[in-house]
Amino acid sequence: MKPLRSYLALAATAALIFLGLWALLALARFGSCASGGVYVSARECAPGTGLKIVELMVSIFGTLILGGMAVAFGGSRAAWAIIGLIGGMLASYFLVTALGPDLAAAGTTSDAAPALIAGAVCAAISLPFLWQAVRPAGRGAADTGVVIGIMAVL
Repeated sequence: MKPLRSYLALAATAALIFLGLWALLALARFGSCASGGVYVSARECAPGTGLKIVELMVSIFGTLILGGMAVAFGGSRAAWAIIGLIGGMLASYFLVTALGPDLAAAGTTSDAAPALIAGAVCAAISLPFLWQAVRPAGRGAADTGVVIGIMAVL
């Protein structure tokens, strides 16, 4: 029963991470805004902006809570997987931001270089953690040293 609880908590954590990614992309695509009150902004917030902020907050706190449960139920492999998923989410965010339709519509690619570099670095950092989570059984603790070595190089 212990592995099933761990897998369920890990799957729920992954779903919350991707919910946060979806909300973050929607908020980043719209940009800065303000609605009501004494704040002055160039544009009003789009309908549903408040919901996206709530989704992002639920994702952050839910990832912390369910991620902790996954680690408690499943041990270190779940921790490696969660760290890898968060790194992959950040890489996806930067790559979608860099290669998304907004820059293509504007006809500029010079703004994409920093986001591409950040996305590549996040992807490179997340891969060793994902490998550590799915590595074949029977491998020793030496793999942990490999992950730490790769992190030090990056």
